[in-house]
Amino acid sequence: MREFLEGEISLGELEPKEKLDALFEFLSSLPDRTTRKDIFKMFPNMTEYQINQVIRILDFSGFLRVWVGVIEKTPKAKEIERKGYFEIEDFAEAPLWVRRTLTRRAIKREIYIGDDSITGYDIYYNYLRKEYVLRSGKMLIKRFKDLGIALTFSIETEGHQTLACEVASWTFVSKMHPKNFDGIKNDLAKFSRDVVFVYFGIRIDEETIKAGVEYLSEPGLLTIVEASVDVDLVKWEEAKCVVEYAHGKYTLTPEGRLEFVRGTPKRIEVLKSEFYAKNPELIPIVFPREKQASLISFKT
Repeated sequence: MREFLEGEISLGELEPKEKLDALFEFLSSLPDRTTRKDIFKMFPNMTEYQINQVIRILDFSGFLRVWVGVIEKTPKAKEIERKGYFEIEDFAEAPLWVRRTLTRRAIKREIYIGDDSITGYDIYYNYLRKEYVLRSGKMLIKRFKDLGIALTFSIETEGHQTLACEVASWTFVSKMHPKNFDGIKNDLAKFSRDVVFVYFGIRIDEETIKAGVEYLSEPGLLTIVEASVDVDLVKWEEAKCVVEYAHGKYTLTPEGRLEFVRGTPKRIEVLKSEFYAKNPELIPIVFPREKQASLISFKT
């Protein structure tokens, strides 16, 4: 169990079979005679609490003998090493608290957030560590502190000269529980709405043909229909909005179908703080408990 021995998860986060595997790997990694200080050095990424918990379990179960300053493997430990694995029956003579610890189901401490738009893997929030986790199935890819939240909009106005816009607004949050994401999304929706209205006189909730929410494990390239946006690290409460726009018109092809011919695209990039400094009449406040009506009302 690499994740446990690397200190990435606690014993309580493992299923019973995984706990036994982790204990065996820990035990088999130790020399016959060592010290607690040397064990700390052997597993530098585990906390002292994690290491002491395992030593205590193995000590009370008869696999280690803990003296003052010295820790030794017992003959019982040698038998287990020859067998090559732990079974719950090997702890039949252990105290009740040990057996309960080993047979207790895993405590799930991660909340699923969504797909990562950069890698396609799954993003979770570990609410005990207050950090984000990237996984492929059960396999840990990485842990990270800053999560990108982006809102995207595809806009197309009607008329002889059609205006097509791809809009992305984003920010990166840290240590934030997913239950608080609605306030961030509402703030980004208002920011996007205000930028599009100020620059183009368009009401975004009336002209949007597609809207979405993206999550990012790191800065990177985000594709929105016809545009690609280089999302950089902008930390909350700052945010950035990028609008790529082009005028064009629909023409009839020789085959008799309508085709949109887009002109040369142009781009607007603006930070939230700078935008509202220039447009103080627009209030950049969205209350955290406000319902996400701004997204629900968009045409899909």
